Amino acid sequence: MLAELVAAPVECVDGVDLLLEELEAADPPAEDRCGLLDLRHEVYALRIPRYARMRLAVSIDRAPGDLGPVTVHGLVASTARPCDAARGLAERHLHLIAPAWEA
Repeated sequence: MLAELVAAPVECVDGVDLLLEELEAADPPAEDRCGLLDLRHEVYALRIPRYARMRLAVSIDRAPGDLGPVTVHGLVASTARPCDAARGLAERHLHLIAPAWEA
């Protein structure tokens, strides 16, 4: 993830920084929700402020009685299918093999 940010344009890095601050205070917007992975990880492809070319892939562990944590998976392209890309990153980072998916 750090290598991606080092290579990203300043506008993208600034937008990601803003998103990370917002995630500390509130859940992501519902319109950026992709689905539920493995019946517990809610996956999002968040729009990056002032940088429409990429989205930030994150997941929130919604285990029973748990309100976090948020895992940042990386940047995905806004074109085509950002939710599919965010889901793929989350599966790899969370070491899940053929998990259930609810869109």
